[in-house]
Amino acid sequence: RYRRNKMAKVQITYFPFKGRQAAFVLLLEDQQIPYDYVPVEFANWREVKQKGLEDGTLPFGQIPQLKDGDLYLVQSSAIVRHLARKHGLYGKDSVEAAKCDMYEEGITDMRNDAMKLLFADITKAPEEIKKTVIPKHAPYFEAILKRGGTDYLVGD
Repeated sequence: RYRRNKMAKVQITYFPFKGRQAAFVLLLEDQQIPYDYVPVEFANWREVKQKGLEDGTLPFGQIPQLKDGDLYLVQSSAIVRHLARKHGLYGKDSVEAAKCDMYEEGITDMRNDAMKLLFADITKAPEEIKKTVIPKHAPYFEAILKRGGTDYLVGD
């Protein structure tokens, strides 16, 4: 569920479904950070895209977009990293931050594999993701956790 909060500090603009904004929405929800969600209907997407390209708020003509004060960010990974740094979730030093980057890229690989299946056949994708994508990627993260001896990939 998306929070709608009159005093939200950040605003998310995306299509009316889960997708590339899911990682940073989870971060916001987990940390109880208020946000507003602005859905973009497909019928309006061309206008929104053109306006964003013209005014610089969608520099690559893509969403999701995060508005944080005067900052407009696109690219899901950049948004996740920004929010993690801003809210003290990006490691205590440059080594931990580098590990955060690495793990985020590993998750991006998993998401990309899932997206290929979704675009190939959305009706079969959920089962195919369970049978192929998760078994391919989850063991890497499980091994990292086991080697680290904690419940966290980074930090405590």
